[in-house]
Amino acid sequence: MRVKTWRQDPTQLVPSLRALVAHPPTKSTVQEPTTNELLASLQTKLTSKQVKSVKQALQRARTSVARRESAKNVAVTVIDWFRQYMCKLANKLVQDGLLPDPDLVFFLTV
Repeated sequence: MRVKTWRQDPTQLVPSLRALVAHPPTKSTVQEPTTNELLASLQTKLTSKQVKSVKQALQRARTSVARRESAKNVAVTVIDWFRQYMCKLANKLVQDGLLPDPDLVFFLTV
């Protein structure tokens, strides 16, 4: 948690932004195959019941990935809030003479 966030030190973004400007992503012209096209291209032919099962499994997998990403977003947001709070607390502890360096707040135990 001691590592400065991009909000605290935006200069960390400069190398990434320079690389992005130097080599911008190209838009893919390749059309992604549909689920039906993928199933039709399988070497093993599936029964209609198997096709239905595979489609349901794919939909569940897609939904799970979206939920996972959502959960990660919430976790990052909460950690960022916690880090901001701890930095404010550290500054207050230094101001009150209870801590010599604000960075040390991340080493305190309960």
